[in-house]
Amino acid sequence: MNSRRNNAETYWSKKVSPIFAPLLASVSIVRSPVSVSPDGRVHPGSPPKKILYEKEAFKIDPETGDLVEADTDDSESFDLSSLLLPPVSSWSSFGVYVDSGLLDGWVKQPSPCCGAASVAGAVNGIRGRGRGGEGAIGHMDVLPVMADMLREQMEGKRGTVERMLGGVSVEPLVEKVKTELEGMGRTLGGKEKNGAKKGCPKKLLWEIVRRLGGIEKVTHPLKPSTGPFGNWGILGAVSRLSDADSSGWTFKASVIMGKKRAGKGKDPGYVGLSRKDGPALIEQQWCHLKGCAARGGSCLISHHKNHYALIFAWREYEARGEEGKRRECFTARKGQRPTEWVDFMELRETYLSWEGYKLMLVEGKKL
Repeated sequence: MNSRRNNAETYWSKKVSPIFAPLLASVSIVRSPVSVSPDGRVHPGSPPKKILYEKEAFKIDPETGDLVEADTDDSESFDLSSLLLPPVSSWSSFGVYVDSGLLDGWVKQPSPCCGAASVAGAVNGIRGRGRGGEGAIGHMDVLPVMADMLREQMEGKRGTVERMLGGVSVEPLVEKVKTELEGMGRTLGGKEKNGAKKGCPKKLLWEIVRRLGGIEKVTHPLKPSTGPFGNWGILGAVSRLSDADSSGWTFKASVIMGKKRAGKGKDPGYVGLSRKDGPALIEQQWCHLKGCAARGGSCLISHHKNHYALIFAWREYEARGEEGKRRECFTARKGQRPTEWVDFMELRETYLSWEGYKLMLVEGKKL
């Protein structure tokens, strides 16, 4: 295994484009060993898994003892040369794109706040700010922005209810709901054993109290969560960060890929997916993803299953002696640490499985 890896790295440094050599040399090697199948080949339908990190992105909640989604304390550095190479002994063709800004700018996720952490990493990557460096932002810079979004929604709902009641304030009722829940040992933002159930008084003003619970989750001092947010939260947070930026940057975000939408109206930047799509159409979809990632001043955030994460790189290759091309994206299934190459067909299936799972494009421009 070590001999094969050394030979591959020698081939990479001497015969593949020398443009990558300075980049590879500048990345420190702190990562777990890579494992491939015994014969070093990709087998159709069951590609060997590259294990880039041994530890899962979970930590123990000091309050409850439960496992919560969070990045580990391991170093952010890794061996980029091993990362980029296909997991095969030889290939007939190979292409790769790596966003070094994202690799430098992604931020650790200390709790289930993937929405905030992925947005922070996207902004850092586009602006060329390494995490922890001057001008870089973290999840704690994005969480207040997202909390304000919920507050505004809550106030809008409150105004609607009060108008329906002829101008009567609902504040006393909201406070009574909170007091009764506290007396029951439950929280507005709870989800598990201490969460408020539908049979509680919370049902009376569900929309208002639900947003209060969301604010409680987002602003939790120990384990903030962006669970109350969908894609609208990602898009809105990017827009608000753009409005608040004082360094001359503007940002915008849009949904660019997901399940095919019904109706006649079409967004030229949105690629709709269907399980009926043939090989030629799937190749066009892959090219759309590649182009959006590599256009400059942009990056991709993928809504995986119950998780938001950046797309740090893509690669495509054909293993010598095998038919078909592998298309893969480098991302994170848990936490924000770049950990795994995920096949594009798997990403497509995720997006097709639910209307909410989408691929989003974040774009930035220096004025």
